[in-house]
Order: sequence, then C-alpha cells, then structure tokens
Amino acid sequence: MNGAWTRRMGLPAFAYVALAASGSLASADSVSKPPSSEIWAGVAARTNSWAAYTGTTFALSGSLADPGWRLRLSGGMGEFEYGRTRNGVAETYRARTTFGDALVGYHLQLGATTAKLFAGATLASTTVKPPDPDFDHARSTLGAKVRLETWTRLPANFVFKFDVEGGQLFERPRKVNIIRADALLAYEVSPDLRIGLEAAYHEQDPYRAFEAGGHVSFGFYFGSRIDVSAGYVRDEDNDGVYGRASLLFKY
Repeated sequence: MNGAWTRRMGLPAFAYVALAASGSLASADSVSKPPSSEIWAGVAARTNSWAAYTGTTFALSGSLADPGWRLRLSGGMGEFEYGRTRNGVAETYRARTTFGDALVGYHLQLGATTAKLFAGATLASTTVKPPDPDFDHARSTLGAKVRLETWTRLPANFVFKFDVEGGQLFERPRKVNIIRADALLAYEVSPDLRIGLEAAYHEQDPYRAFEAGGHVSFGFYFGSRIDVSAGYVRDEDNDGVYGRASLLFKY
C-alpha cells in the first residue's frame, strides 16, 4: 500500500486557533470598574478547514486588572479535509476535532508588561470518516501544557503582545510535543481602535505551520473587544490564506 498526504491540516491547526484568540488585545485594558471575569468566542477558517471556539478566564480573587490567581477554561471544535493516494486511487477524508484546556495561572505586573503564566491539562479528540487506518491522531488524547501570555505598552502608542505555550499529548505508542508562539505589534489609533501586524508559528510533530497577516481590534463596553485578522499561512505542503474573527467580553 502506498500512502501520500495531499494536505496536512488537522488537530494542530485547530488547536492553534484557541491560542491565537485567547491572548486577546483586551487583556490589558483598564476600566472604571474592573471586571473579574471574561469570556471569548470566535470562528476561524483556513484552506480546507474551519473551527469554532470559546473560553473564559476567572480572577479567583480581586479583578482581572489585579495581580492574583486565574482559572482559564477553553474549548472548541473544527473540521478539515485531506486526501491520500492508495494504489493509484485518490481518496478524500473528512475529520472532526474537539479540543479543550483547563489551566490555572498567576497574573502579575512587571513595569509596562503584564504577564500571565498558566499550567494544566489539555484534551483532544479526533474522528475520521471514512475510517483511515493511517491517521495517527484518530483518538482521544490527554496531555499537559504550560502557557505564557505577555502584553507590553511601548512608546508612541504602540503595544506588543507575545504568547507562547508548550506541552505534550500522551499518545501511544509515543508522546507528541507541542510548541506554539504568536506575536502582535499594534498601533493605538484611539482607545477603541488598534491596527497591527501578527505572526505565528506552530509545531506538533509532524505538522509545522507559519502565519503572517494583519489585525484590527475594536473596543467597546468596559474594555471588551472585537478582533479580526487575515493573512497568509504556510504549512509543510501548501500555501494558503486564513481569517479569524473573535469577541471578548468582560464582566
């Protein structure tokens, strides 16, 4: 049997979606009555794939603007399509992935930089139709991860966001390492409007992908925001485009 991937999209691509949205630009906004919780939701699309996601963060004491412990819960689902060629016959498969994180962390202020460090559990589950015996991730998998989120105010109304996370999925017969990082440099046109450039890298063996694009963020009620981004994506086999839209609401 001869197997050849024509597309390497999948669980790694969807898991990245949660990373890109969860470090929203609203994380460092100050409000007159600082809220103690926030919730986010969004949708994302790449070539041959889509995802929807949601999550929430709770300040376990005080407000989101105060140093202290945080509880962060997130999850989502998505679908992607890929192809194989077996014995000269092209075959198409559709896979559905669900994913979730449960993390505990600490929020602290370091001068102009806000930092949050999290650690906890991650879960992913993937099903493929029709069944593909050569798809390694077609199962439910538990893992562990750590995550760092930073937000820095720069001179001349610029802000810089950098998030990174790493972990392992405890798959059998081997463990799978995860590395994700994304960065955003934005200019505050006004308190309610930011525009910027973003870039991201994601690695989950054997998948690797790079994204680069533009980002626009609109602020409204009590530091809540709507974020929209789009750009170029390159994985190991293909060039394509991506788009995302998300809402973060503080309360």
